[in-house]
Amino acid sequence: MEVIKIGEIEIRIKKVGKEDYISLTDMAIKRSERRPDELISDWLRNLGTLQFIEAWERFYNPNFNSGQMPGFYYNETANRKKVTVKKLVEMTGAIGIRSQAGRGGGTYAHVDIAFEFGTWLDPAFKLALIVDYRRMKEAENPRLEYSRFLAKVNYGLQTDAIEENIIPRLGDGKSKNMAYAIEADMLNQILFGMTARQWREANPELASSGLNMRDCASPEELHILANMESHNEDLISKGASQEARARSLAAMAERQLARLTKANRLLTKDQ
Repeated sequence: MEVIKIGEIEIRIKKVGKEDYISLTDMAIKRSERRPDELISDWLRNLGTLQFIEAWERFYNPNFNSGQMPGFYYNETANRKKVTVKKLVEMTGAIGIRSQAGRGGGTYAHVDIAFEFGTWLDPAFKLALIVDYRRMKEAENPRLEYSRFLAKVNYGLQTDAIEENIIPRLGDGKSKNMAYAIEADMLNQILFGMTARQWREANPELASSGLNMRDCASPEELHILANMESHNEDLISKGASQEARARSLAAMAERQLARLTKANRLLTKDQ
């Protein structure tokens, strides 16, 4: 069992099959004036919570008995009985949330549902949990760490090429930093479909926590990005125009993404 520590609160994470389940009980301790089970029960009576859990279960759980959900919705709207995890699981066959008695027990939920609980508790607390959870998963994934390292190294090669071949041709009124930003955003547009600024505007919470679009990229995307930076450095050194480089880089990204997607499908099939 793994643990994330946010401030003084230790939050347990356990594996259920290949999936991570986060302790809602530990998260609820943030509201120390209430018993965790009471707080979780209140959250389960929330209409938005029930709708999210039903949507999640319908998507991931083929054995989910959605026919039992109207009774839970009635309890919420009529402000009647408490909704317990045990009853929800027994009545619907839900797999995304569960209670465990005994040592190390408590209520656990799939990360998707746990983050939804975090939103209800405190959005800032949820963001801290997401950031620490991502860091933990990245530390477990050497391939992702290597992809980040390779992208950073090749970014340095690209900036060297810009400094040697593009910046000397700029007029005095143009910023060197602008030249770097233009090249970086050309690659961002090709690979991610948006500039760094557009990503920040679309993801203000992640941006405010210090993350950028490349921090949130997959290992495959980072691998392609590193290759694009290396290829762009070569094209810049050869004097290719930005328009020509953009065409070449877009074709390269499309080819490599198709190959990596196919390879991942084959790998997943073999596992």
